[in-house]
Amino acid sequence: ANSLRILRHEQLNWTATLAGLLHLKHYDEAIRYIEAQSESAQVVLDFISHRFCSPALCGLLLGKYATAKEKGIELFFDPRCQLTRLPSLLSETEFMSITGNVLDNAVEATLGREAPYYPIEIYIHDGEKEWVIEIADQGTGIDPAIADSLFELGVTSKPEGDHGLGLHLVSSYVNQAHGVIEVSANHPCGSLFSIFIPKESYTYGG
Repeated sequence: ANSLRILRHEQLNWTATLAGLLHLKHYDEAIRYIEAQSESAQVVLDFISHRFCSPALCGLLLGKYATAKEKGIELFFDPRCQLTRLPSLLSETEFMSITGNVLDNAVEATLGREAPYYPIEIYIHDGEKEWVIEIADQGTGIDPAIADSLFELGVTSKPEGDHGLGLHLVSSYVNQAHGVIEVSANHPCGSLFSIFIPKESYTYGG
């Protein structure tokens, strides 16, 4: 519902801008504006719909893209992204929860710095041995006071919101799928969340 509200808001702004250009009789600029807006949106839509097998995940990523864009943050998808099937030990909803919660965390960390904001980079790939989800931001980074307990229920640096539920769910689902989470500092600032979920024939340490 929130994603639809944002898309409606963007559409109203788009329509108002176009109407203004037409009223001013700037017809050439209006045409260029339409072409630019349509091309940009279509590129993202085409990439997501062709690279990810889950329609629900596509919807989630498009919604997150629109939400971030409204806040002045660009989501950059690595051109190597590819998801042809989901892990058998995770439901579609659980896989979406992992991706969405880590992405939300990156957006919050990015908003913690002054605008203009750096893009958030997303890499989702199912390789020969494992699924990989990597989300990198150049935000405020991990508070050292909670670094060792980041995935525990109730641990958070936010004054309001889910109060530490999101990353706890991420950890629970990744453990359920026998995966691992690595959190490291991004360069020159911010954080990199790397999640590795093994294929059925491959386990860590085995």
